[in-house]
Amino acid sequence: MNTQKDILSKVNTYKKVIRTIWYFTFVMGVLIIICVFTFICLNLLGTLPLGNLVLEFTAPALKMNIESKMIEQAVTPALISIGINGITIWALLIYSLHQFFKIFESFAENNTPFIIDNVYRIKRISYGFFIYSIIIFATGMVLKLLFLQNFSISGLNGIKININASIPFWPVVCGIFVLGISEIFSYGLKLRQDNNSIV
Repeated sequence: MNTQKDILSKVNTYKKVIRTIWYFTFVMGVLIIICVFTFICLNLLGTLPLGNLVLEFTAPALKMNIESKMIEQAVTPALISIGINGITIWALLIYSLHQFFKIFESFAENNTPFIIDNVYRIKRISYGFFIYSIIIFATGMVLKLLFLQNFSISGLNGIKININASIPFWPVVCGIFVLGISEIFSYGLKLRQDNNSIV
Protein backbone atom coordinates (compact mmCIF):
# COMPACT_ATOMS: atom_id res chain seq x y z
CA MET A 1 0.00 0.00 0.00
CA ASN A 2 2.86 2.35 0.85
CA THR A 3 4.45 1.50 -2.48
CA GLN A 4 1.25 2.52 -4.29
CA LYS A 5 1.14 5.79 -2.34
CA ASP A 6 4.80 6.46 -3.16
CA ILE A 7 4.14 5.89 -6.85
CA LEU A 8 1.11 8.19 -6.83
CA SER A 9 3.14 10.81 -4.97
CA LYS A 10 5.85 10.67 -7.66
CA VAL A 11 3.22 10.84 -10.40
CA ASN A 12 1.69 13.95 -8.82
CA THR A 13 5.17 15.50 -8.57
CA TYR A 14 5.77 14.80 -12.27
CA LYS A 15 2.39 16.37 -13.08
CA LYS A 16 3.37 19.55 -11.23
CA VAL A 17 6.78 19.68 -12.91
CA ILE A 18 5.32 19.16 -16.39
CA ARG A 19 2.62 21.77 -15.79
CA THR A 20 5.26 24.27 -14.59
CA ILE A 21 7.42 23.59 -17.67
CA TRP A 22 4.34 23.96 -19.89
CA TYR A 23 3.48 27.38 -18.43
CA PHE A 24 7.10 28.50 -18.63
CA THR A 25 7.39 27.38 -22.27
CA PHE A 26 4.11 29.01 -23.19
CA VAL A 27 4.97 32.36 -21.58
CA MET A 28 8.52 32.37 -23.01
CA GLY A 29 7.16 31.58 -26.48
CA VAL A 30 4.68 34.45 -26.27
CA LEU A 31 7.42 36.83 -25.07
CA ILE A 32 9.75 35.77 -27.89
CA ILE A 33 6.97 36.31 -30.46
CA ILE A 34 6.36 39.80 -29.01
CA CYS A 35 10.11 40.56 -29.18
CA VAL A 36 10.31 39.37 -32.80
CA PHE A 37 7.34 41.52 -33.83
CA THR A 38 8.89 44.47 -32.00
CA PHE A 39 12.18 43.84 -33.86
CA ILE A 40 10.35 43.73 -37.20
CA CYS A 41 8.37 46.90 -36.44
CA LEU A 42 11.51 48.82 -35.35
CA ASN A 43 13.23 47.53 -38.46
CA LEU A 44 10.42 48.75 -40.72
CA LEU A 45 10.38 52.14 -38.98
CA GLY A 46 14.15 52.44 -39.38
CA THR A 47 14.76 52.88 -35.65
CA LEU A 48 16.48 49.56 -34.97
CA PRO A 49 19.46 50.11 -32.63
CA LEU A 50 22.72 48.96 -34.17
CA GLY A 51 25.54 47.14 -32.47
CA ASN A 52 28.36 44.73 -33.19
CA LEU A 53 27.44 41.09 -32.92
CA VAL A 54 28.40 37.60 -34.05
CA LEU A 55 25.40 35.44 -34.90
CA GLU A 56 25.33 31.89 -36.16
CA PHE A 57 21.95 30.38 -36.93
CA THR A 58 21.10 27.09 -38.61
CA ALA A 59 17.61 25.87 -39.44
CA PRO A 60 16.62 23.00 -41.76
CA ALA A 61 15.44 25.40 -44.46
CA LEU A 62 18.02 28.12 -43.91
CA LYS A 63 21.67 28.56 -43.04
CA MET A 64 23.03 31.92 -41.90
CA ASN A 65 26.49 33.01 -40.79
CA ILE A 66 26.64 36.64 -39.68
CA GLU A 67 29.67 38.58 -38.51
CA SER A 68 28.83 42.27 -38.77
CA LYS A 69 26.45 44.91 -37.45
CA MET A 70 22.86 44.02 -36.73
CA ILE A 71 20.84 43.48 -39.90
CA GLU A 72 19.30 46.75 -41.03
CA GLN A 73 16.79 45.22 -43.39
CA ALA A 74 14.59 42.18 -43.01
CA VAL A 75 15.41 39.38 -45.43
CA THR A 76 12.15 37.73 -46.39
CA PRO A 77 13.39 34.11 -46.67
CA ALA A 78 15.20 34.44 -43.34
CA LEU A 79 12.13 35.79 -41.55
CA ILE A 80 9.88 33.12 -43.05
CA SER A 81 12.22 30.25 -42.23
CA ILE A 82 13.13 31.38 -38.72
CA GLY A 83 9.53 32.25 -37.93
CA ILE A 84 8.00 28.99 -39.13
CA ASN A 85 10.78 26.92 -37.56
CA GLY A 86 10.49 28.68 -34.20
CA ILE A 87 6.70 28.63 -34.02
CA THR A 88 6.56 24.97 -35.08
CA ILE A 89 9.08 23.88 -32.44
CA TRP A 90 7.21 25.89 -29.82
CA ALA A 91 3.85 24.35 -30.81
CA LEU A 92 5.35 20.84 -30.83
CA LEU A 93 6.82 21.34 -27.36
CA ILE A 94 3.58 22.77 -25.94
CA TYR A 95 1.55 19.92 -27.47
CA SER A 96 3.96 17.20 -26.27
CA LEU A 97 4.04 18.58 -22.73
CA HIS A 98 0.24 18.69 -22.67
CA GLN A 99 0.06 15.03 -23.77
CA PHE A 100 2.61 14.02 -21.11
CA PHE A 101 0.58 15.84 -18.47
CA LYS A 102 -2.57 13.97 -19.56
CA ILE A 103 -0.66 10.66 -19.37
CA PHE A 104 0.40 11.29 -15.77
CA GLU A 105 -3.07 12.58 -14.91
CA SER A 106 -4.68 9.38 -16.20
CA PHE A 107 -2.01 7.37 -14.34
CA ALA A 108 -3.06 9.03 -11.07
CA GLU A 109 -6.75 8.43 -11.78
CA ASN A 110 -6.51 4.80 -12.97
CA ASN A 111 -3.50 3.62 -10.89
CA THR A 112 -1.87 2.40 -14.10
CA PRO A 113 -0.35 4.04 -17.18
CA PHE A 114 -1.52 1.20 -19.42
CA ILE A 115 -4.81 2.48 -20.78
CA ILE A 116 -5.84 2.94 -24.40
CA ASP A 117 -5.96 6.75 -24.13
CA ASN A 118 -2.28 6.85 -23.17
CA VAL A 119 -1.35 4.71 -26.16
CA TYR A 120 -3.12 7.24 -28.39
CA ARG A 121 -1.48 10.17 -26.59
CA ILE A 122 2.01 8.77 -27.11
CA LYS A 123 1.24 8.10 -30.78
CA ARG A 124 0.05 11.70 -31.14
CA ILE A 125 3.38 12.92 -29.78
CA SER A 126 5.24 10.83 -32.38
CA TYR A 127 2.96 12.13 -35.15
CA GLY A 128 3.79 15.67 -33.97
CA PHE A 129 7.49 15.05 -34.66
CA PHE A 130 6.70 13.73 -38.15
CA ILE A 131 4.41 16.68 -38.89
CA TYR A 132 7.17 19.05 -37.77
CA SER A 133 9.58 17.45 -40.26
CA ILE A 134 7.03 17.76 -43.06
CA ILE A 135 6.34 21.43 -42.26
CA ILE A 136 10.05 22.31 -42.26
CA PHE A 137 10.65 20.40 -45.49
CA ALA A 138 7.65 22.10 -47.12
CA THR A 139 8.92 25.49 -45.93
CA GLY A 140 12.28 24.81 -47.57
CA MET A 141 10.61 23.74 -50.82
CA VAL A 142 8.41 26.85 -50.94
CA LEU A 143 11.35 29.15 -50.19
CA LYS A 144 13.41 27.40 -52.84
CA LEU A 145 10.65 27.93 -55.41
CA LEU A 146 9.95 31.56 -54.46
CA PHE A 147 13.58 32.63 -53.96
CA LEU A 148 15.70 30.65 -56.39
CA GLN A 149 18.97 32.47 -55.70
CA ASN A 150 21.14 32.71 -52.61
CA PHE A 151 21.28 36.07 -50.88
CA SER A 152 23.83 38.65 -49.92
CA ILE A 153 23.05 41.98 -48.27
CA SER A 154 24.80 45.01 -49.64
CA GLY A 155 26.94 46.93 -47.18
CA LEU A 156 27.16 44.05 -44.69
CA ASN A 157 30.19 41.81 -44.95
CA GLY A 158 30.29 38.25 -43.70
CA ILE A 159 26.66 37.37 -44.40
CA LYS A 160 25.83 34.23 -46.34
CA ILE A 161 22.26 33.03 -46.73
CA ASN A 162 21.70 29.73 -48.49
CA ILE A 163 18.23 28.32 -49.08
CA ASN A 164 17.87 24.55 -49.07
CA ALA A 165 15.04 22.05 -48.71
CA SER A 166 15.80 19.11 -46.45
CA ILE A 167 13.99 16.88 -43.99
CA PRO A 168 15.38 17.46 -40.49
CA PHE A 169 16.82 14.22 -39.12
CA TRP A 170 16.34 14.58 -35.36
CA PRO A 171 12.50 14.89 -35.34
CA VAL A 172 12.17 11.77 -37.51
CA VAL A 173 14.38 9.78 -35.11
CA CYS A 174 12.49 11.15 -32.09
CA GLY A 175 9.19 10.28 -33.75
CA ILE A 176 10.32 6.70 -34.39
CA PHE A 177 11.51 6.31 -30.78
CA VAL A 178 8.25 7.68 -29.37
CA LEU A 179 6.24 5.46 -31.72
CA GLY A 180 8.21 2.49 -30.35
CA ILE A 181 7.32 3.56 -26.80
CA SER A 182 3.64 3.63 -27.81
CA GLU A 183 3.97 0.00 -28.94
CA ILE A 184 5.41 -0.89 -25.51
CA PHE A 185 2.42 0.81 -23.86
CA SER A 186 0.10 -1.05 -26.21
CA TYR A 187 1.70 -4.36 -25.23
CA GLY A 188 1.47 -3.42 -21.53
CA LEU A 189 -2.22 -2.67 -22.02
CA LYS A 190 -2.77 -6.09 -23.65
CA LEU A 191 -1.00 -7.85 -20.75
CA ARG A 192 -3.12 -5.91 -18.25
CA GLN A 193 -6.33 -6.84 -20.08
CA ASP A 194 -5.27 -10.51 -20.20
CA ASN A 195 -4.43 -10.44 -16.51
CA ASN A 196 -7.80 -8.89 -15.65
CA SER A 197 -9.63 -11.49 -17.74
CA ILE A 198 -7.84 -14.32 -15.91
CA VAL A 199 -8.64 -12.81 -12.51
